[in-house]
Formats: sequence, C-alpha cells, structure tokens
Amino acid sequence: MAKTKIAVYTICKNESKFVRKWLESMWCNGHGADKVYVLDTGSTDGTVQLFKKEVKKLGAPKNWLLIERKRYRNFRFDIARNDNLDMIQPNDIFDALVSVDLDEVFIPKFWDDLRRTVSEHPDFSRINYLYAWNHDENGFPGRIFWYNKIHPQMGYRYKGAVHEWSENVAPEKYSYGGEYNLAENTVYLHHYPDQEKSRSQYLPLLIQRVNDMPDDINAYVYLAREYMCNDRKMDALQTALEGCMKCVDNPDHTISFNYENYAWFCQLIAEIYADKGLRDEADYYYIKAIAANPKARDAYLSYAFFKSYRCGDGNSALKILKNMESDAKDRLYTWHELDYDWTWRPLHAAAVALCWIGKYDEAVSVFSKAFELIRSQKDRNEAYALGFYSDVDWLVQYNKRRLAEHEQTV
Repeated sequence: MAKTKIAVYTICKNESKFVRKWLESMWCNGHGADKVYVLDTGSTDGTVQLFKKEVKKLGAPKNWLLIERKRYRNFRFDIARNDNLDMIQPNDIFDALVSVDLDEVFIPKFWDDLRRTVSEHPDFSRINYLYAWNHDENGFPGRIFWYNKIHPQMGYRYKGAVHEWSENVAPEKYSYGGEYNLAENTVYLHHYPDQEKSRSQYLPLLIQRVNDMPDDINAYVYLAREYMCNDRKMDALQTALEGCMKCVDNPDHTISFNYENYAWFCQLIAEIYADKGLRDEADYYYIKAIAANPKARDAYLSYAFFKSYRCGDGNSALKILKNMESDAKDRLYTWHELDYDWTWRPLHAAAVALCWIGKYDEAVSVFSKAFELIRSQKDRNEAYALGFYSDVDWLVQYNKRRLAEHEQTV
C-alpha cells in the first residue's frame, strides 16, 4: 500500500524564535510531513535565513521545504493563506493538507494517527483533532477544544480577512464525504503563543471582515470579543446585539452553530448590562443565554455571580448552580468553554452564594475545596483576576469580626 502523503503549509512573519521547534515537529525524525510550504510575509528578524539553516540539520531531503517571500501593502490573512496554498503545484499530489502556525507543534503520535484516518476515510472533507490553546507554567494544557485545520488538497480556499477559515469552494467539481475525528483522549496540537506579539492589526481586520461578510455570525463574535479586549464595551454591546439578530435571521447556518453563538452574545449582553446596573435587562439576557445553550457552563456561572453580587440573592444563585450541575455535566471542548468552569470556579460561585444567605461556615468549607483546585500559576492568576482571593479575604475578615463580637458578649 502506498504511503499516505501529507503536506504542511504555513504563513509567518518575524517568528524566528519558533523555527527550530516547529521544523522538528513537522519533520518528526522522518515520520512527519512529506513536504512543507512556507510563505514569509515580510520578516525582518532572520526567519527565512533560519529556516534554511535549520532544515539542513534535520537530514530532510533537499526539496522537503519550499519557502517563498511575499510582501503585502494591505495584509489580509485569507489572501496570504491562499497564496500559500498556491505554492503547491498541481503535479504535487497529497492525500491531506495541514495548516499549522509556527507557534504550534504536533505530538509525534499525530502523524501515524492522521495517516491511518486518511487511509480509512480517503473521501474525508475535514479531520478534527484536540488542540491546547494555552499551557500552565509546568507545561500542562489549559484551554482545550476541537480544531479543524486538515482538509483535502483540491477545491479548498480561505475566506475572511482575519480568523480566516477554509472551505470547499467547488463542491460541484470536488465532492467529499464527511468529517472525522482523531482520538478523543489525545491532545495532538499544542499552542505556545508569543505573548509579546501585538494584536493591533486584529481590530481593523475584524471590522473589515464584518463589512465584507455582514451575514457571517462568527465575525460578530470575534469583533465583540476584540472590542472587550480593547475596553470598548459599548461597541461590544452594539456588535453583540447585531449578532443576536443575525443568529435569529440567518437560516443558512446549522441550528447548533446558531445557538452556540446566540448564547455567547446573550451572555455578553447580560454582563455588560449588569456592569451598567441594568439588572432587569441583564436577568432577561442571562435566561436567554442558558436556554439557548444549556450544556455550556459559563453562562450559569456568570448568572450565579450576578445573582449574588448584584442582587444579593444567594438562594437563586445556588439554584442556578444546581441546574448547571444537572444540565451541563459533560465538557464540550469548544473554544467558548473555559477551563475553570470545570475546576474551582463553580465552588467559588457556591461559596459566595452561601455567604449571601449567611451560611459562613459552609462557605469556608467550599472555599477550601476551591483552593485545592487552584494549582498552577495560571490558575492563581485567573483566580486573582476573577475576585476569588478578595472574596476569601472578605470572609476571613468577617469571621474575625464575628468571633470578636462573640467574645465580647460572653
């Protein structure tokens, strides 16, 4: 049986720090990709030169790596990735193409598992695999979700100025079967982002994407999220409200896709309204968020904290958490899902609710359980940002005052 041939393609700019590790992952001692296509979009840090230097150390065939350079006056990710795809000549036939950014690496097991899946399902339209978007200081994966950057060679092109995606644009000419998943218990791709890299280009490109594709619901999700990153809450609110309407009025998308994004929009709207003190409006959108996607935990948790912090209603918060434990029992592994939704954060929400109904001793016990699940520096950073430690400190100080008052009455 002929070997299943795999090609990797990528675009890059000023990513010299990742070149060696990335090449080693793609080569994988000769068991990785059969060919690699790199399009450099304007590096000034020696990325191209380092590629040429490091590939010689691998022992790969001379033509294993093809690298080209192209500068763009008005850069768009979709155009660059399509130019990258165009580097693959028609007489270079591959069974699957894999898009991998330079700050990502595959585990060695990936290559055999991918070839086996492609061999078993040669008519695939997409192959999905688990992806670790971040890691803690010990290297353990943080946020994990399904990724889908593997597709057949013919017919696929990219769309979207940023957060671009590929699809078969000629289904009448190239007809493929369904999507298939690699092992569900294995994280195949690990992301190690450059924390110093600027995000300044994303906002204008996202605005461009929305303008180009006004019916693209994902574009509104990305844009609203980017506005929040830039502390432009009113712009985020307007975008989320528009996105809600697009979900309702867009019958071309699947129901599950519609409802996942609709729920995300509703939760964001609720959180912004809560921040503005509009409790009735926030309550309305929290209920809609949970009803739209009842298997996703984050809206329940946000709603429970709202009931405690903003409304002083710990009993309602506990009921919300009870519903979450009943209806959102299984991880979804979508990019909307947050890791702490499954570890310390539900306990944090429960402890806060218990404080609001005066069950302080129970709250101490629950906080203690949450502490045990905050294990890494990443966990501690997130807990600090989300007010966990300030809530614990409040309870400690309250119990000290309560003890002092008790001693005075004895």
